[in-house]
Amino acid sequence: MKTPEKLNGYWREVKPIYTDILITHGPPKGILDKSYNRNREIDQCGDKNLLNMVKELKPSYHLFGHIHDVSDLMNAGTCNVSGINTTFSNGTVVTDNKFGTLTSNGNILEF
Repeated sequence: MKTPEKLNGYWREVKPIYTDILITHGPPKGILDKSYNRNREIDQCGDKNLLNMVKELKPSYHLFGHIHDVSDLMNAGTCNVSGINTTFSNGTVVTDNKFGTLTSNGNILEF
């Protein structure tokens, strides 16, 4: 829960030669990161600097969570994005306002 500028400093420390699987707490901007803002508008709350770093590193997999499902917004699961050769996985297993109850079984990935 740092500022984008502070997080960008951390992203710069990731060494590309060793990164095939990237694991972070939160998602990159625009990928399995939808939530409602205070005005009840849909917002993409992932990190733009993280997205840029993923595009640069080109890991095979990027695993994260943090952004839960909401009753009508599904973030759990995996996806691929055109132009990025990375499988993204949001492993969240809960839905907001239903804490204590698993609403997903996570993601199973084979390497």
